[in-house]
Amino acid sequence: MFAPFTTLHPALRSAAAIAALVGAAAAQAGPLTVTSYSMPNGASGNYFGYGDNAYPGTNGSGAFLSGGTGDLTNGVLGGDIGSTATNWVPYVLWQNTNPTITFDLGSAQSVNRLSGHFLAFGQAAVYLPDAARIRYSLDNINYFGESLVDFVHTPVSASEQRWLSLATAAQQARYVQVQWLREPGRQWMALSEVALSFEEPGGSTGVPEPTSAALALAALGALAAARRRQRG
Repeated sequence: MFAPFTTLHPALRSAAAIAALVGAAAAQAGPLTVTSYSMPNGASGNYFGYGDNAYPGTNGSGAFLSGGTGDLTNGVLGGDIGSTATNWVPYVLWQNTNPTITFDLGSAQSVNRLSGHFLAFGQAAVYLPDAARIRYSLDNINYFGESLVDFVHTPVSASEQRWLSLATAAQQARYVQVQWLREPGRQWMALSEVALSFEEPGGSTGVPEPTSAALALAALGALAAARRRQRG
């Protein structure tokens, strides 16, 4: 029968603690759940479906949305638009503006990547953002870790959907704020989904990094040494 943690040999306690830390770090990596987001709503008025149609509460033209979730985190990606107005519904479209969106993760999390799924459709004057600014906060008041990312786009011949990602140094944050930026003259911006995640260096989402693996090996070594001393 295994002894309670508090009664283990000191070396065993150290090994178990190191292993627990390594396991926690590995389990932490991966997609993050957004509990709510706040932003200026997309255009509506005479336009069909250009706002955030899935957002609860007020979502009219020019409204500021807060306290809920909608089209941007429901897992539905927009596709080709064609000539059918209803095909715009998965997208949120802003006209002649650089929208700022604040995502609430519900609690402090490790985060270092934000990705947005956009539509480029030159025939309808819809363009990809040219850059984005991202920053982090624990209280939605004091922000830190600001980064500006410029996107280099290959030409879009007709209608195309693309994921654009912002990767930064890992931060402990509850709130992640992004502003999508466009060059003057680029009239519309269409966004259908946003994903936030924590990725360990090298792109891993669950496998310990070399330093973590070394710690795990050290833990196993301490465990083996303790057992040898107990048998001796």
